[in-house]
Amino acid sequence: MSRENTKDLPQKKQGSILSRAEGFTLIEALVAIFIITVGAGGAFSLIYQTTTIMRFAHNRLIASYLAQEGIEIVRNIRDQNFLRTYYGENIDWLKDIRCEAGDQEQQCQADYLDNSLKLFEGEPLHESDGFFVHSGTNPSQFTREIIINPEGDRVDVTARVSWGTYDVQVSTEMHNWFNQ
Repeated sequence: MSRENTKDLPQKKQGSILSRAEGFTLIEALVAIFIITVGAGGAFSLIYQTTTIMRFAHNRLIASYLAQEGIEIVRNIRDQNFLRTYYGENIDWLKDIRCEAGDQEQQCQADYLDNSLKLFEGEPLHESDGFFVHSGTNPSQFTREIIINPEGDRVDVTARVSWGTYDVQVSTEMHNWFNQ
């Protein structure tokens, strides 16, 4: 190519955009690092909040099931008393539902296979083979209290499951429908 043919080609000007596009400046690199850091920090914050909420929801679900189980334990004892009466035993429909003598409110506890309520001792439930019981070597964070309040032919039953600073409470009324 001769010198005469190159005069038609555009000449590179000093200070043009083309001459400065060779790399990032320090300020551009710092801005990029800042944007990436803020984005990653936001993502990690979102992940942390999500896992915290999921852990709370998981514990609340377990506590709800344990509270419902407490109500079902009392209902099962009542129904066993009705069956025993039906088959000829002369027993009170509240037998084994009261954890101590008397007609005042009582704080009790029971496991899913118990046939009677016991006085509440404040001990946490223990996890054993996928079940929560009051005896064992692996204590959980959950405590279940069953509150019995007899009122004539009716008993108010409340099951309260606590963990940390939270609790779940389930209540029901049970009636002596067998003798009516």
